Amino acid sequence: MGNKHFWKLEKMGEKFVICDIDPSKEIKPYSFYCHFGYVKEELRGVVVAVYPQYHPKIAKELLERGVPVLLEKPPAINLKDFEDIKTYKGLYISEVESYSLCIEYLKKPKKYIKIERFGRRRGYISPLWDLAWHDLYLLQRISQDIKNFRFIKGKLSLDLLGLVIRDFLRGDFDKNSVERAYINLRLLEK
Repeated sequence: MGNKHFWKLEKMGEKFVICDIDPSKEIKPYSFYCHFGYVKEELRGVVVAVYPQYHPKIAKELLERGVPVLLEKPPAINLKDFEDIKTYKGLYISEVESYSLCIEYLKKPKKYIKIERFGRRRGYISPLWDLAWHDLYLLQRISQDIKNFRFIKGKLSLDLLGLVIRDFLRGDFDKNSVERAYINLRLLEK
Protein backbone atom coordinates (compact mmCIF):
# COMPACT_ATOMS: atom_id res chain seq x y z
CA MET A 1 0.00 0.00 0.00
CA GLY A 2 1.32 3.43 -0.83
CA ASN A 3 2.29 5.78 1.99
CA LYS A 4 -0.42 8.25 0.99
CA HIS A 5 -3.05 5.52 1.25
CA PHE A 6 -1.69 4.37 4.62
CA TRP A 7 -1.88 7.84 6.15
CA LYS A 8 -5.31 8.48 4.64
CA LEU A 9 -6.80 5.21 5.94
CA GLU A 10 -5.30 5.86 9.35
CA LYS A 11 -6.74 9.39 9.42
CA MET A 12 -10.15 8.01 8.40
CA GLY A 13 -10.04 5.57 11.32
CA GLU A 14 -10.26 2.51 9.06
CA LYS A 15 -9.04 -0.87 10.26
CA PHE A 16 -6.43 -2.23 7.85
CA VAL A 17 -3.43 -4.50 7.41
CA ILE A 18 -0.17 -3.70 5.65
CA CYS A 19 1.52 -5.93 3.09
CA ASP A 20 5.00 -5.25 1.74
CA ILE A 21 7.89 -7.45 0.68
CA ASP A 22 10.17 -5.26 2.82
CA PRO A 23 9.81 -6.26 6.51
CA SER A 24 11.30 -2.92 7.60
CA LYS A 25 8.04 -1.24 6.50
CA GLU A 26 6.10 -2.83 9.34
CA ILE A 27 4.26 -0.21 11.38
CA LYS A 28 2.88 -1.06 14.81
CA PRO A 29 0.13 -1.64 15.87
CA TYR A 30 -1.08 -2.74 12.41
CA SER A 31 -1.00 -6.35 11.27
CA PHE A 32 1.82 -6.80 8.78
CA TYR A 33 2.50 -9.44 6.16
CA CYS A 34 5.28 -9.82 3.59
CA HIS A 35 2.83 -11.46 1.17
CA PHE A 36 -0.88 -10.75 0.78
CA GLY A 37 -1.53 -14.50 0.49
CA TYR A 38 -0.78 -14.87 4.21
CA VAL A 39 -3.34 -12.33 5.42
CA LYS A 40 -5.67 -13.92 7.96
CA GLU A 41 -8.03 -11.00 8.48
CA GLU A 42 -11.24 -10.69 6.47
CA LEU A 43 -10.75 -8.06 3.77
CA ARG A 44 -13.54 -5.79 2.59
CA GLY A 45 -11.28 -4.13 0.03
CA VAL A 46 -7.63 -3.80 -0.94
CA VAL A 47 -5.64 -0.85 -2.25
CA VAL A 48 -2.86 -2.06 -4.56
CA ALA A 49 -0.14 0.59 -4.85
CA VAL A 50 3.06 -1.18 -5.81
CA TYR A 51 5.27 -1.11 -8.90
CA PRO A 52 2.86 -1.22 -11.87
CA GLN A 53 4.33 -4.38 -13.35
CA TYR A 54 2.94 -6.28 -10.34
CA HIS A 55 -0.53 -4.69 -10.34
CA PRO A 56 -2.29 -7.26 -12.60
CA LYS A 57 -0.96 -10.36 -10.83
CA ILE A 58 -1.80 -9.10 -7.34
CA ALA A 59 -5.19 -7.75 -8.40
CA LYS A 60 -6.13 -10.99 -10.15
CA GLU A 61 -5.39 -13.13 -7.10
CA LEU A 62 -7.49 -10.88 -4.87
CA LEU A 63 -10.34 -10.48 -7.36
CA GLU A 64 -10.55 -14.26 -7.79
CA ARG A 65 -11.14 -14.46 -4.03
CA GLY A 66 -13.96 -11.93 -4.39
CA VAL A 67 -12.07 -9.08 -2.73
CA PRO A 68 -12.69 -5.63 -4.30
CA VAL A 69 -9.48 -3.97 -5.51
CA LEU A 70 -8.66 -0.28 -5.88
CA LEU A 71 -5.73 -0.30 -8.29
CA GLU A 72 -3.40 2.67 -8.49
CA LYS A 73 -2.41 4.05 -11.85
CA PRO A 74 -1.18 2.84 -14.20
CA PRO A 75 -3.05 -0.43 -13.63
CA ALA A 76 -0.59 -2.37 -15.82
CA ILE A 77 2.44 -1.66 -17.96
CA ASN A 78 0.85 -3.07 -21.09
CA LEU A 79 -2.56 -3.75 -22.56
CA LYS A 80 -2.20 -7.54 -22.58
CA ASP A 81 -1.62 -7.72 -18.82
CA PHE A 82 -4.58 -5.43 -18.15
CA GLU A 83 -6.87 -7.50 -20.39
CA ASP A 84 -6.34 -10.42 -17.97
CA ILE A 85 -8.09 -8.52 -15.17
CA LYS A 86 -10.36 -5.90 -16.75
CA THR A 87 -13.53 -8.05 -16.71
CA TYR A 88 -13.48 -8.81 -12.98
CA LYS A 89 -16.32 -7.32 -10.97
CA GLY A 90 -14.88 -5.39 -8.06
CA LEU A 91 -11.94 -3.88 -9.95
CA TYR A 92 -11.68 -0.09 -9.73
CA ILE A 93 -8.91 2.14 -11.05
CA SER A 94 -7.95 5.14 -8.96
CA GLU A 95 -8.93 8.39 -10.70
CA VAL A 96 -8.28 10.88 -7.93
CA GLU A 97 -8.47 13.97 -10.15
CA SER A 98 -12.07 13.07 -11.03
CA TYR A 99 -12.85 14.45 -7.58
CA SER A 100 -11.21 17.80 -8.32
CA LEU A 101 -13.22 21.02 -8.22
CA CYS A 102 -11.95 21.83 -11.71
CA ILE A 103 -13.58 18.84 -13.42
CA GLU A 104 -16.93 20.61 -13.68
CA TYR A 105 -15.33 23.42 -15.67
CA LEU A 106 -13.68 21.22 -18.31
CA LYS A 107 -15.29 21.44 -21.71
CA LYS A 108 -14.95 19.23 -24.75
CA PRO A 109 -12.33 20.83 -27.03
CA LYS A 110 -13.49 22.09 -30.43
CA LYS A 111 -10.47 20.81 -32.39
CA TYR A 112 -7.75 19.36 -30.19
CA ILE A 113 -6.15 19.67 -26.79
CA LYS A 114 -2.44 19.92 -26.07
CA ILE A 115 -1.06 18.14 -23.02
CA GLU A 116 2.34 19.17 -21.68
CA ARG A 117 4.36 18.41 -18.60
CA PHE A 118 6.01 21.18 -16.64
CA GLY A 119 8.96 20.38 -14.38
CA ARG A 120 11.34 17.45 -14.45
CA ARG A 121 10.58 15.48 -11.29
CA ARG A 122 11.90 11.96 -11.70
CA GLY A 123 10.06 8.80 -10.75
CA TYR A 124 10.19 5.12 -11.40
CA ILE A 125 7.84 5.34 -14.38
CA SER A 126 7.68 7.59 -17.40
CA PRO A 127 5.92 10.94 -16.93
CA LEU A 128 3.64 10.00 -19.81
CA TRP A 129 2.47 6.94 -17.88
CA ASP A 130 2.27 8.75 -14.58
CA LEU A 131 0.98 12.29 -15.04
CA ALA A 132 -0.67 11.95 -18.45
CA TRP A 133 -2.81 9.18 -16.98
CA HIS A 134 -4.83 11.82 -15.13
CA ASP A 135 -5.21 13.92 -18.29
CA LEU A 136 -6.37 10.96 -20.35
CA TYR A 137 -9.14 9.82 -18.00
CA LEU A 138 -10.28 13.41 -17.49
CA LEU A 139 -10.49 13.91 -21.25
CA GLN A 140 -12.67 10.80 -21.48
CA ARG A 141 -14.96 12.18 -18.79
CA ILE A 142 -15.40 15.61 -20.38
CA SER A 143 -18.35 14.49 -22.47
CA GLN A 144 -20.02 12.63 -19.57
CA ASP A 145 -22.30 13.97 -16.90
CA ILE A 146 -20.09 14.38 -13.87
CA LYS A 147 -21.67 13.89 -10.48
CA ASN A 148 -20.45 15.90 -7.53
CA PHE A 149 -18.23 13.72 -5.33
CA ARG A 150 -16.74 16.41 -3.12
CA PHE A 151 -19.10 16.59 -0.18
CA ILE A 152 -18.63 14.81 3.13
CA LYS A 153 -21.37 15.34 5.71
CA GLY A 154 -22.63 18.35 3.74
CA LYS A 155 -19.26 20.14 3.74
CA LEU A 156 -17.01 20.77 0.76
CA SER A 157 -13.95 18.52 0.87
CA LEU A 158 -10.60 19.15 -0.80
CA ASP A 159 -9.37 15.75 0.41
CA LEU A 160 -9.44 14.01 -2.98
CA LEU A 161 -7.70 10.79 -1.94
CA GLY A 162 -9.96 10.52 1.11
CA LEU A 163 -12.99 10.77 -1.16
CA VAL A 164 -11.61 8.10 -3.50
CA ILE A 165 -11.00 5.70 -0.61
CA ARG A 166 -14.38 6.49 0.99
CA ASP A 167 -16.25 5.76 -2.23
CA PHE A 168 -14.23 2.61 -2.89
CA LEU A 169 -14.97 1.21 0.57
CA ARG A 170 -18.68 2.04 0.15
CA GLY A 171 -18.79 0.43 -3.29
CA ASP A 172 -19.75 3.81 -4.81
CA PHE A 173 -16.68 4.04 -7.03
CA ASP A 174 -17.14 4.91 -10.70
CA LYS A 175 -17.55 1.55 -12.47
CA ASN A 176 -16.38 3.07 -15.78
CA SER A 177 -12.84 3.58 -14.44
CA VAL A 178 -11.80 0.18 -15.80
CA GLU A 179 -12.95 0.97 -19.35
CA ARG A 180 -11.20 4.36 -19.24
CA ALA A 181 -8.02 2.62 -18.05
CA TYR A 182 -8.27 0.18 -20.95
CA ILE A 183 -8.58 3.06 -23.43
CA ASN A 184 -5.63 4.86 -21.78
CA LEU A 185 -3.43 1.79 -22.12
CA ARG A 186 -4.40 1.41 -25.79
CA LEU A 187 -3.46 5.05 -26.41
CA LEU A 188 -0.19 4.81 -24.50
CA GLU A 189 0.89 1.67 -26.34
CA LYS A 190 0.50 3.27 -29.77
